[in-house]
Amino acid sequence: MISPTRAANRARFQFVMYLLKLSKHLLSVLRTMIADARQDVARRVNSALVLLYWKVGQRIRQDILKEYTPAPFMLSQRKGNKRI
Repeated sequence: MISPTRAANRARFQFVMYLLKLSKHLLSVLRTMIADARQDVARRVNSALVLLYWKVGQRIRQDILKEYTPAPFMLSQRKGNKRI
């Protein structure tokens, strides 16, 4: 027969092992959640930067074309192969 103290120690040991298994699983789940969140943040930042660069390029293009004066040879209109 197992003494009550030994039975209690065994029960405690089994409980601790159960908690460790739960902790390992919980840590694994938390690591996955953190990694997924980091990837999501990276995607969102990348998208925001692409949009920013697009808008910067659009604004530069808009301002330059607004103030752009073409060379005289570019002002002539073409009709067929002849310049008018």
